[in-house]
Amino acid sequence: MKYFLKIFQESWPMLLAASLITSLGGMSLQFVQQHLTFFLPLFIMLPSLNAMMGDLGIVMVSKFTTYLSGHGHADAQERKRFSRHLFRDMFIVAFLSTCYMVMLSLVLSVFRGFPLTSLFVLQTSLIAFFVVFTLFLIIFVIAMTFGWYAYRHHKDPDDLLIPLTTSIADLGTMSMLALFLHIFF
Repeated sequence: MKYFLKIFQESWPMLLAASLITSLGGMSLQFVQQHLTFFLPLFIMLPSLNAMMGDLGIVMVSKFTTYLSGHGHADAQERKRFSRHLFRDMFIVAFLSTCYMVMLSLVLSVFRGFPLTSLFVLQTSLIAFFVVFTLFLIIFVIAMTFGWYAYRHHKDPDDLLIPLTTSIADLGTMSMLALFLHIFF
């Protein structure tokens, strides 16, 4: 029971903050609702894009906290090498996943009778890549910064980072999509 109370005490503020952050993301979609329903491929892509960013954040955090548990006192050069390796590997996964999502959403849109032009395909691809890579950088920096902070203050980085990165992914995906739709269209 003592362990449960400790976990609850450390986690509830972060979960509350995560819920508030996620709610803000949904509000940002209100501003581009007309644009989003007009562009079927982006509408199809939104749930998978949102889930992918949250999953990337979770995988990034789990790899980072696993590293901390075994190499927490490594020298600066070793930490830098690990960070570059994690960034490169996760970046490749994000790039390939985004390519797959864009192609699949465009194909599904064609099957639904949505007319595609080369300009529209280019704009859809650019929006998806800008959203993913901007959020990827933000999540990576936050995971590394707050992960080291939590580790140095003897807190469990998983309790802090997983709700934080998934909330940022939810808020960021919807907000960035709204921003880029506003810019491009």
